[in-house]
Amino acid sequence: MIQRPDTRQALLDAATDVISREGVDGAPLRTICDRVGVRLPTLYHFFGDRQSLLDAVLEACLERYLESKRGLWPAGDPRTDLRRGWALHVGFARQHPKIYPLMFPLRPGPAPEAARRSLELLRAGFDQLADAGALRPGVTAELATRSLSAALRGVATTICQDPEHRDNVRLSATLRDAVIDALLNESEEEAT
Repeated sequence: MIQRPDTRQALLDAATDVISREGVDGAPLRTICDRVGVRLPTLYHFFGDRQSLLDAVLEACLERYLESKRGLWPAGDPRTDLRRGWALHVGFARQHPKIYPLMFPLRPGPAPEAARRSLELLRAGFDQLADAGALRPGVTAELATRSLSAALRGVATTICQDPEHRDNVRLSATLRDAVIDALLNESEEEAT
């Protein structure tokens, strides 16, 4: 069988699509190969094994996710910036409800690469807000990062468990606003 130069990418795209819709357990390797029109040995040639394919899918999704967040800080008003970041994160979870829990699991242990890199971006943003005096008294950049991350991952995971629930938008907005209000100083508009 002659392999096209884009066979690896086609396999990666097919695997991402199948896993996004069916989950890891519902993604037989043969189904992925059939979508691309290749046999299993071709998949093994490019990825070695099932876990390496899954790792490549997660890495590709992570890169797309991080690309959407690049340049987010600072864009203007801190509340607006945090709401935009929240919306990007929750939007990613809604688009990838089967992949999100693999990238941002709620379990003890070392953080996966996606969670670690996302936290680094969030922390950099809160470091800037702390330097600008935008955080409430007693709220450090570290506390703000941990607080927002915990709330955001909890909301996104809840949404992934029931992506069609009628209250998902309200759930997300309610917790987002409560956490942001707890972390940031009152704006001049709110103080009057």
